[in-house]
Amino acid sequence: MPEQPAPASTWTRAQIEDLLRRESFTYQAIKLPHGLSTSGHDRSGTAKLILPDDLSGQSVLDVGCSLGFFCFAARSRGAARVVGLDLEAENVRKARILADVLGEPVEFAQHDVEKHPIDGRFDHVLCLNVLHHLADPIGALDRLIGATRGRLVLELATFGLHDRRKLGIGWAQQLMLTRVPMMVVGRGAASEGIKQFYLTPPAVDNLLRFRRGCFASVEITPSDYKDRFIVFAHKRRIGHLIAVCGPAGSNRQDVIRRIGAGALPPLSGRLGADGPAPATLLADRYYEPGPAEHARLFFDYDILRPFTLGAVTFSHDPALEVLDTAETSTIVTLWAPPEQLTQGIEAEIAGAKGRARKRFVRAREEYQDARRLVRHYREWFDYCAGRSAEHVVLWMKDDGPAVMSPQEWEATVAVPLAGVA
Repeated sequence: MPEQPAPASTWTRAQIEDLLRRESFTYQAIKLPHGLSTSGHDRSGTAKLILPDDLSGQSVLDVGCSLGFFCFAARSRGAARVVGLDLEAENVRKARILADVLGEPVEFAQHDVEKHPIDGRFDHVLCLNVLHHLADPIGALDRLIGATRGRLVLELATFGLHDRRKLGIGWAQQLMLTRVPMMVVGRGAASEGIKQFYLTPPAVDNLLRFRRGCFASVEITPSDYKDRFIVFAHKRRIGHLIAVCGPAGSNRQDVIRRIGAGALPPLSGRLGADGPAPATLLADRYYEPGPAEHARLFFDYDILRPFTLGAVTFSHDPALEVLDTAETSTIVTLWAPPEQLTQGIEAEIAGAKGRARKRFVRAREEYQDARRLVRHYREWFDYCAGRSAEHVVLWMKDDGPAVMSPQEWEATVAVPLAGVA
């Protein structure tokens, strides 16, 4: 841990002792100047687990910060900006007092994460022992994800000894249920702190890895606090994302290889494809763990994926959330005439089994009607038009590759094939 200068506290020992007599600080044990401390739980072990030793220059948000223990722990590790949000005005008032005692410039504010979005984005977002108190934990989780630039850390209640008794769950049921991705609904009695929804670790893993495409990896580990568990979700951070998109049979992987090797002059130069070829993320495997940071990354996307998987619209496909994690994006859509796509997909059908084969067969049916195929492309282009990404269309003709804009494709390809939209 880097050496940090001592906080610029102006409080004397007598003043702090008088404060501790007058005010009740009983939830978190926070070390104060002159060897004094508030009473409550010592979470220093958890802080060591969830916070990097060196946070120099980074920002940290703690949602449900209570008295600010983890905010102050982040500052002691060099965090440049720390914000603590809590629903209770009294917690915010006390946290501000403690920040003054410690001489720490932590920003504390009252905030209801269920009702209001979070302003700004942070390198580290903490939300410890909050979600199970909420009436809408999934909506709150989405707001936390939206505020996360780098890493989201959650601590959640499940069916450990501390909580299963309140739910009326025996130990045998506990062992069985904790292996299942599910949510258990508690009674939500005020006397129990309004604990309403208990998520199992597999449920949280599904919510973060499969329901959202923005995370490169999700790790779950036991907490030393009340038999709970801690989740580390690492957001993708991509410098330049090159999305190579087209229906099955359009030879996306071959185009990716050629761009990466600098063998497609119309595109390789403008995409900055000098140097080692970037890695490739397959949309069908967006949920598999991998590195969070990439200077450049290829993204292989089947534009019929929502249609063949039943997601209906592109906005409902979690894999496309990968586009939101890049500083800049270039979308290369591969166009091929229906007969060329049909020929290309036959090899994929021959080598596929089960659900994958059914997807290819369903896609081939769409290729039999040029108007249906053009409709799929137009829907994809409409989706891309709403994104802040450069978008080009690539047609691998026999006499060489042709690059055009979506507008040029509409005029020279779509209208002759399918008429005006």
